[in-house]
Amino acid sequence: MRRSWVGAGVASLLVTGLTAPPIAATQPAADTTAQATVAPNPKIDETCGLDATLILDASGSINSAHAVNTVRTASKDLIAALKDTNSTLRVTQFATLGSLAVGGGQLSPRVPVNATTAGTGGQLSNAIANYYTPPPQRPSDVTISPSNRNLTTTNWQDGIKAIDRPELAIFVTDGDPNAYNSGAKHVTISNSSSGASLDNAITEANIVKTAGTRMLVVGVGNGITSNASKERLKKISGPVLATTPTALVGKTINDVDAVAFSDFAALGAFLRSVVTSLCGNSVTIQKLAQTSSGADYVPATGWDVTVQPTVSGGFTWVTPTGPDNSAQTLPTSGAQGTAAFQWKPKVASQKATVQVSESVNSGFTANRWTCEIKTSSGSSSTVSGNLTQPSFQFDMNPSDVATCKLYNDFNYAPDMTVTKVARDNPVRGNADGWNQQYTFTVTNTGNSARTITKPGDPQCSSITGPTGPGSSTGKLAPGDAWQYTCAAKIGPVATVTTPLSKTNTVTVTGVPPKGTAITRTAQAIVDIKTPRINIVKTAKKAGSDPPVVIPDGGTVAAGTRVTYVYTVTNTGNDVLNLVRASAVTD
Repeated sequence: MRRSWVGAGVASLLVTGLTAPPIAATQPAADTTAQATVAPNPKIDETCGLDATLILDASGSINSAHAVNTVRTASKDLIAALKDTNSTLRVTQFATLGSLAVGGGQLSPRVPVNATTAGTGGQLSNAIANYYTPPPQRPSDVTISPSNRNLTTTNWQDGIKAIDRPELAIFVTDGDPNAYNSGAKHVTISNSSSGASLDNAITEANIVKTAGTRMLVVGVGNGITSNASKERLKKISGPVLATTPTALVGKTINDVDAVAFSDFAALGAFLRSVVTSLCGNSVTIQKLAQTSSGADYVPATGWDVTVQPTVSGGFTWVTPTGPDNSAQTLPTSGAQGTAAFQWKPKVASQKATVQVSESVNSGFTANRWTCEIKTSSGSSSTVSGNLTQPSFQFDMNPSDVATCKLYNDFNYAPDMTVTKVARDNPVRGNADGWNQQYTFTVTNTGNSARTITKPGDPQCSSITGPTGPGSSTGKLAPGDAWQYTCAAKIGPVATVTTPLSKTNTVTVTGVPPKGTAITRTAQAIVDIKTPRINIVKTAKKAGSDPPVVIPDGGTVAAGTRVTYVYTVTNTGNDVLNLVRASAVTD
């Protein structure tokens, strides 16, 4: 999410191959005093909103100390503190195996830390529940010496190897290393914590640090507090080690490389202090707005938010940069639709009154706001209200972390048109009738997507469709049109001499994301023709004046000249053109 201060130089080192190899494992270091050189621990930006990885020791000593649930609770404290700060988190575990374990030791992939991922059933929540149940398992192609059953030793190297490349890796362990990767698919358990087990861990940590990730190593429990153990913690992090869970109080994340303390119960407070050191005196605003395609409130970008802290004694801006004591404006951005503000009071103990305002985008109406204010002790409070003017304010104690959500309604203006067109017009309705086809076109002329009910037409034997943009989604987008076709039989009808027509009406209902459904109708009028002619034929004696009509079936003398007269009458309701006798036979 952010780049480390030494990131550019790190990239060059990796490309030119100046780092140590990923695993010096095919030729492991001997079980003697570690000789690997410790790489510097890179500094990271001291601002809120980071990519972090939490690496949890799942070795047998955690269970022996009855600390599994305590580690879970502490991890939850970290997640709660990070929630809605525009941060991401990945969670892994290690014991004898880490990267070589089933699933690579991963409990959760990298996800945003928000109410969904941290809540019940969320990926981070599930990750913590699944920690140590069971410890990392051995795939069938991985071997462990001296026994494949020994899954709960402490392999720092393979735990570190599973780290991706976040800004901050929080490595939690309760014991010295006593296993190492001795091959691509092989782990050796050692009796020494100062030979290959440590050397290979240092090499792996160097790779992570040289890539720009800051290592924060947390040693907790009675097994990690000796001077020798503390030195080993420093070798996979950096030279500054503190021995109290309050090590970060009043300091920054770059001031401490490692901590070592015996009380598991203090782990949660320390992990919370990691967030406070980065996010204290900050407000992260998330914009949630309805959209033209749905009434749910979803993260939205491009909304300008202004924050004005008021602090007795004044303050300086950390992010964004700006004049002391000024108001600053940022647009919401990123997948979570956030804008992050952080300041540093000139007098550390001073509270802040924070004024938040937004510029409401066209087509929207301000709705409400809610802010969770989290303290370094782990407690939190929530303040909320309606967005008026639209702005609001709240108070924060020193080092508090506030995460706010601003909700905006979309101004729905639903509308649509429906047209209906007959394929044939006019049609013949007598004889066998006519197989007609109608086309319905539904156009969304409103400003929001809508669900279209299947058109209703009582005279159609079948209706097919829709076809058109987005028809497979079930939502008709603004400006788009869908088409349906309908098959209908017209007639047969009795032959008439007067005009005849058929009116066919279709009804369509569109349901917007929010508000009242709209119903529209359309008609198609089809002229029905019933063509028919009547022919009367009469015979007359030629030469008589007036002509003498020969009755039907009558006779005349041989040689009599006879004239035949044909009378053609249009007895239907259609115009008949070019009427002529095509053949005369007697």
